[in-house]
Amino acid sequence: MYENPDPAKQPTHCIEDHSCQLFLIEARVTADVLLRILDQFAVRQATVKSVEFLSVGDTAHIRVEAAGLDDWRANHLANLVRGMPCVISLSWGWRGLGEPGSKATCARPHPQLTASV
Repeated sequence: MYENPDPAKQPTHCIEDHSCQLFLIEARVTADVLLRILDQFAVRQATVKSVEFLSVGDTAHIRVEAAGLDDWRANHLANLVRGMPCVISLSWGWRGLGEPGSKATCARPHPQLTASV
């Protein structure tokens, strides 16, 4: 069973720079789906702060926090990843929006990426 925990209790890797984008991606499982998607981040010189991968049946749920992207570059990256043949859906937005020195606000984690046993 999956649960959606309180987002305030979720760790963030972007508190120090308050500029992370959070990408939630669903894709068809293939041998190299994670590498193909992460390659798009590397080519665009995004700094990947964290990656979570969960395979459920034939669907991969991928959660990527990346820094170093302004809105235009993040939108461009999202459109490129969304256009990949293996990608089923993609959502993205800012991960941390707090003021320097404050605790960053957290986006709600993808419910299937936080499995409880």
